[in-house]
Amino acid sequence: GGVVLAVATLILNGAAYLYNVACIRYLGSSGYGDVAAMLALGALVALPLGSIQIVLAREVAQAPASAGRLLRRVTLRSTVIGVALVVLGLALVEPIQESLNIESRSSVVAGVSAILFAVVATGIYGVLQGTLRFNALGVTYAASGLARPLLVVPALLLGLGAAGALAVNTVAGALAVGLGAFALRNVWPAAEAPAPAFDRLEVTVMIVGSLAFASLTNVD
Repeated sequence: GGVVLAVATLILNGAAYLYNVACIRYLGSSGYGDVAAMLALGALVALPLGSIQIVLAREVAQAPASAGRLLRRVTLRSTVIGVALVVLGLALVEPIQESLNIESRSSVVAGVSAILFAVVATGIYGVLQGTLRFNALGVTYAASGLARPLLVVPALLLGLGAAGALAVNTVAGALAVGLGAFALRNVWPAAEAPAPAFDRLEVTVMIVGSLAFASLTNVD
């Protein structure tokens, strides 16, 4: 399982590189600037989510009987949070466009829409990791990662521009959530068991630390 996960991570990173190469090749410096700006904005959300995934995986590993209840609870809450963030982003389309110097509103909308699946995937990834389903987690990583370069080229050839390239990330995120949810199909209906209580201070410190790191590496 560990080997599969390591290989999947390499595929994920390699696919991200190919995605960026395709965007640079077809969009040029101006168009790719829009993509890069929205990806950086998304990273401010995605990097702190990694901390939550780690905490969730640890809690599931320590109390496997509560995996089903915890999965349902986290998925519901992450969906609500994800939808709220997308709605907030859509409400701030104009300020985001102006502050990041994005050419079109559609690019901002496409970039913001990917946040929903990024947030929901966090809980699913954490439960997959905590229940030691590394093969399924690896397949999810690799499949969603490969979807980005495989889909972005047709999108760019069709003339969908930066908005199309960013929309590809939403599709890849939806694929990741779907694959992860399917891999946990026997966990969703698991018998009720008390869900562990998270140390809110620990989670807050990890999120703030990750957000600070993300800000330092993506805000310029």
